[in-house]
Amino acid sequence: MRYAMIWSSVCVLTSQLIVDNAKAQVDAPDAENVFKVNIIAPGLSYEKRIGYRQTLVAETYLSPYFTFSYSSNFGSNFYFTLLPGVKAAYRYYYNGSRRADKGYTTALNNMNYFSLVYIPSVTNVAISDAYFDETRKRVVHTIGIAWGFQRNYRNRISLDLYIGPGCMIGKSTDINASGQYYSKPGIAPTIVSTITMGLWLNKRRNDVN
Repeated sequence: MRYAMIWSSVCVLTSQLIVDNAKAQVDAPDAENVFKVNIIAPGLSYEKRIGYRQTLVAETYLSPYFTFSYSSNFGSNFYFTLLPGVKAAYRYYYNGSRRADKGYTTALNNMNYFSLVYIPSVTNVAISDAYFDETRKRVVHTIGIAWGFQRNYRNRISLDLYIGPGCMIGKSTDINASGQYYSKPGIAPTIVSTITMGLWLNKRRNDVN
């Protein structure tokens, strides 16, 4: 009888802990899907919830690129274009409970996050130690780890910012002891960062500040 009472008490306590933990998971702020149109670098982004406070982000955009030159013989020359690009990222939002305890909204992923960022690009940027310009454009893969935050407001304005260390990986041109150019795999440190402003397009709701 004594062991039965102890066993019964353990079962009740364990069941209560399971229920309390499940309730905490339900009540705690979680990530959700967010669809946005970006303005600064025109494009679209979609954030998909894949787990508790975890999302995957896919983004397509047009990046502004311009050059200006001046010569006393030929005058000034201005060139402007929009270069297409894509980004992908994994995010983990970490401060949802703290924001909720302070009375701040966490709706539409209004939280801070850590992120793994991947950006492929077609470019002739030099990434070798010799800094030789590439004669042809090739694919360069940029990978980084970043800290950031997202804020989506009731008037539909959306602000997203992240920054962190990264590296660029791709083919690079170098020169050997004989003075001949050759191609080799190259890696160069870089900074991954962005400031995105746009509009969130989810259904309008009242739990957004």
